[in-house]
Amino acid sequence: MGKERPAPEGPYDGLLCFNFYVGWRAIQEFYASAFPPELNPQRLYVLGLCKAPGASVSHIAAALHIDDAAVSNMLGRLERDGLVERRTAPDDARGVISVITPKGRRMARAADARLKALDHQLASVIPAEDAATVRRVVRSLLNAGC
Repeated sequence: MGKERPAPEGPYDGLLCFNFYVGWRAIQEFYASAFPPELNPQRLYVLGLCKAPGASVSHIAAALHIDDAAVSNMLGRLERDGLVERRTAPDDARGVISVITPKGRRMARAADARLKALDHQLASVIPAEDAATVRRVVRSLLNAGC
């Protein structure tokens, strides 16, 4: 899957938080090649949410489980890079939605293909029942407000 490293015993190996942290770092490293410099997993997810009919800041924030300010900053960078446009919401003249641009759509499509290939590779080393357990655990954490 990646570089093989010996796993030394550490004082926090039994802590869930440490295992999630180490696992997340490994996943980020594994998937890094799927993303051009303008994208990362979170930004690609936002581009997906901005496909027609577009998405509001609050909708994106809820989907990513982050605050509105973080989403606004991310959308500002995506807009600066020409990947999304902010527009007046069609159903609310005071509301704003973000819509993916043609450049953003092309970039997302290319990253999506690489991401799916890497995901298939990862799925070949993680049994399906373990992947399902990870999804359940993450959803349980989110539902518990962690």
